[in-house]
Amino acid sequence: MSALRPLQRGVHLLGARYVSQSARVAANGTNILRRQLPSPLHGRSSAAGIAPRLTAGPLVNSQNAGTRRYASSSASGPVKKTQLYDLHIARGAKMVPFAGYSMPLQYSDLSHVESHHWTREKASLFDVSHMVQHHLSGPGAMELLMKVTPSSLDKLKPNSSTLSCLLEEGTGGIVDDTVITRLGGDAFYFVTNAGRRTEDLAFLQAEIEAARSPPPFSSP
Repeated sequence: MSALRPLQRGVHLLGARYVSQSARVAANGTNILRRQLPSPLHGRSSAAGIAPRLTAGPLVNSQNAGTRRYASSSASGPVKKTQLYDLHIARGAKMVPFAGYSMPLQYSDLSHVESHHWTREKASLFDVSHMVQHHLSGPGAMELLMKVTPSSLDKLKPNSSTLSCLLEEGTGGIVDDTVITRLGGDAFYFVTNAGRRTEDLAFLQAEIEAARSPPPFSSP
């Protein structure tokens, strides 16, 4: 996205605050690492009287010469553990690397089809603590997010969320999908995908820097 496009007149982000921090990682205790953004755990509440089940994280499969593979966007290097790693192991999960984290692919007591039906008919708990969380607040925060997404965030009520996406300027191409929560006023919390961590952070940082820069001077 071009860094030359200014926001509306009067909108500024000099006072805005963009914060990103990591959730606790079981392997290393509590770490606060800027630009490394696994989100806190989000779960689906179970229906009354129904115990939630753990459900395996994201996967992509492909066929290659008759061999089934599970794709991973993990980078080379040590694989991190989420806060629920020990629980996954205790439940007999098959763990695979995904976006730099060890994530459950399948549990010993359910097939993929059975897990799908359980989730549809009852309730499941998904471990998404490897995902990327962002906090953006201050003057201009709403205008910035409305510039880079198609969402009418000015109509979003406090403590409400909306599914959205980050868009490239000019082409309108999708950079990544996201869920945006308005905490109130000009304070927002949003989550993006772990597999797009590097690209999303570069995109957002460029937009923030462009918004903080004064528009080009033009003579009358």
